[in-house]
Amino acid sequence: MLDYAQSVLDLAAEQLAEVERLHDETLATGVPSGRMQALIKNVVENQRSVLDYTAQAVADKYACKTNPYWPAAKNPADFQARMNKELPGIVATHPRIAAAFERHQPYQPSHSWLLHLFALTRENKHHRLTAQVGGDELRPGVVRPSGHSRIVGPMVVRVRWDFVDPSVPVLDTLRQVQAGVQIAAEDVSSAAGL
Repeated sequence: MLDYAQSVLDLAAEQLAEVERLHDETLATGVPSGRMQALIKNVVENQRSVLDYTAQAVADKYACKTNPYWPAAKNPADFQARMNKELPGIVATHPRIAAAFERHQPYQPSHSWLLHLFALTRENKHHRLTAQVGGDELRPGVVRPSGHSRIVGPMVVRVRWDFVDPSVPVLDTLRQVQAGVQIAAEDVSSAAGL
C-alpha cells in the first residue's frame, strides 16, 4: 500500500480507538457525544480517502488522465462501466488491476461495508454528523435487595450505539470498514505494482 495512504489509515485507527472509548462512556450517559460524532466523521473520511488515493495512484501510474474515486458498482453488470468512467483503459489494458478492483465491490460477499462507508461519508461530509440511536437488547434483570441477588423479568439494556442510516452498529461497522479498506487498498496496490 502507498505509504501516505497507510499513514491516513493508521490515523483512522487511532481515531477509531478514541471512538471506542467515547462509545463506552456515552452508553452510561445515554447520549452520544458531539466529539464522538465528529471523530466518526473523521474516521470514515480517512477510510474513504485511502480508497480514493489508491484509485488516483493507479490513474497516475497508467496515464488514465482522470481524477478518480474508488470505482464502486452495486452490481456486476455496472462494474465495467464504472471502471471505464473512473479509470479509462484499465479494464482493456490491465485486466489484473481491474480484477483486483472487482474483488472489492459492494456486490461481493462480505463487502457490504463499502456501501456503509460511502453512505456514512456522504452524510457526514455533505449533510450533518451521522446520528446514532441506542442499540438495545432485552436481558434478564438482576435485583439486589439486602445483598441477595435475584433475577427478574427482562429489562431493556443499552449495549451499543447504532447508526440511524444505515441501520448498523457503530463500532462493528467502523471496525469492518477499517479492515476492509486495508485489504482492498493492499490488493489493488499489489496488482497495480504501486
